[in-house]
Amino acid sequence: MIIPFVDHADGSLLPPADMEQLSRFGGASRAAQWAAWRRAVYAETGASAISYAETGAPLLIEPKKWKHIGVSHTDNVAAVIFSNLPGAVDIEDPARDFSRARSRFLSRLEEELPASGDPRFPAAIWCANETRYKLSGRRGIDLLRALHIVSG
Repeated sequence: MIIPFVDHADGSLLPPADMEQLSRFGGASRAAQWAAWRRAVYAETGASAISYAETGAPLLIEPKKWKHIGVSHTDNVAAVIFSNLPGAVDIEDPARDFSRARSRFLSRLEEELPASGDPRFPAAIWCANETRYKLSGRRGIDLLRALHIVSG
């Protein structure tokens, strides 16, 4: 599910605990991102609340439909994956400038892949690695050493 953000972070469909948390956000954009994906999760899952694992992954409390979610957001949209098996998702603006971070997540072999000349390639590799990182449920994975894209 892809969720466009609204200009404001109205709390419709959010439980009181989330409304309280929403009120503590300093920036309107970040608040709108947070509220948008949470509204979508409550509407789709019927969960009573959302918590977080030690790794930062969102967890559903008393889900009525789906058992697992994965969440990602960027400047103007959020993505949520719903599943009865663990899942993950990551999205990025394809126009994002990855030049400063490139050396920390793109291996030499990935740089040599045929698709590496496409301007969207760094965003695609970032999203693939970030999704696998989230799915692993572990912190501190080195994207250059532990996760590799070998064809594409």
